Amino acid sequence: MKESIYNVIVKNKNLALIYNTLSNSFISLDSSFVKQNRINLDILPNDLRKVLYENGIVVDDDIEEYESLKFVNNRSNYSNRSISYTILPTLDCNAHCHYCFQNLKKEYMSEECQDRVVELMRFDHKVKNNEVIYIAFFGGEPLLDKSFEVIKTLCTKIRAAFREELVSDKLKINLSIITNGTEINKEKLNFLVKNSLKSIQITFDGDKEYHDKIKGKGFFDKTIKSLHLLKEYKIKPTLRINTLRENIDSIKSLIRYLGENGIAEFCGIYFSPVTNINELVKVKNDNFLSTKEFSKIEIEFIKLALKNKFSFSIPKTNISLCTASFPSDKVIGPDGRLYKCYNGIYEKEDYGSIIDEKMRNMRSFFKYVNYSPFDDKACQNCLVFPICKGGCPYERIRGNKECLSYKYNLKEIITQIYEHSQIS
Repeated sequence: MKESIYNVIVKNKNLALIYNTLSNSFISLDSSFVKQNRINLDILPNDLRKVLYENGIVVDDDIEEYESLKFVNNRSNYSNRSISYTILPTLDCNAHCHYCFQNLKKEYMSEECQDRVVELMRFDHKVKNNEVIYIAFFGGEPLLDKSFEVIKTLCTKIRAAFREELVSDKLKINLSIITNGTEINKEKLNFLVKNSLKSIQITFDGDKEYHDKIKGKGFFDKTIKSLHLLKEYKIKPTLRINTLRENIDSIKSLIRYLGENGIAEFCGIYFSPVTNINELVKVKNDNFLSTKEFSKIEIEFIKLALKNKFSFSIPKTNISLCTASFPSDKVIGPDGRLYKCYNGIYEKEDYGSIIDEKMRNMRSFFKYVNYSPFDDKACQNCLVFPICKGGCPYERIRGNKECLSYKYNLKEIITQIYEHSQIS
């Protein structure tokens, strides 16, 4: 028997907090059982050894955890259980964020394109016989009235095409939406809930003053109103907080506002650094945060969020990595072009089209599906590899090997969540 290579050990007073990034087990031990950041297996009582074994914190001598993780990853990539489609009804948007590249065209998905989307889904299902279809609507702003008409028509057509499978419970179709939150209303929510809306992500940039400066006048109040409406519908949104050097204080102000106004209790939250993804991102270079800088700021945000009644869990194993590396998963633009990653829309990395079958660029397809985070030997012995899997494939393929913030702050995240749980 040996200790897992994926144990993160944090000393906390007379305890050793142990989190395994592969099994996601979290256990606290008397610190006397840990020496030089390693579990002293020789002095463990048998009952405690059994508990650690059952939680993947100690493993059999012949277990190769890295190879096991690699196998699970490869099996997941070619699983027939589910298939995901990210559909962009439009690239049009009512906001004018200076860091966003998505407001490229005011084009909306046509009826012909919608029909081809349904045909594609039927074909994929016939080949894979999958149990779940995940559909994520993105943009642009997918909930603009004209865009939502596309969503309504498309969802109705999809459900009609799969009526037999849905009625017999052989198939589930789950929806998610990524939105700025300004265009949510009861009519739209009624339709989405009826069509199995499972998650909704809403983006924030900071407090009212900063958020409206970035997105547009009145955006903050509209989004807050939408959050209260989601609470009525018992829908728990996830708030993505876009982070630059210039809005750190504004984000702290936002966290306090959400806590003081009873919003934090029914929302998830995470913080994401804005990156210089392409030339359409109109942000000065000195405004971007390096990963190490962001990892320190992220801890400050998490501490404050916990104090303001947000809940957090320790980051978990990322089996699926990203839909970009799944051969069957697709991003579909409003013109019917197919991509592996939505960032590829700006790069014109389409690998085909459901409208024009002659349009093919399989290089774009293969560079994503053949990408493997396991090819980078530098990641092989990293404690957080099961969580990050090397990070964003889009960035990695372009040679950006900067690690995720968890590499630098996971121990502090564990400490903060543990100490908050003791106070609570």
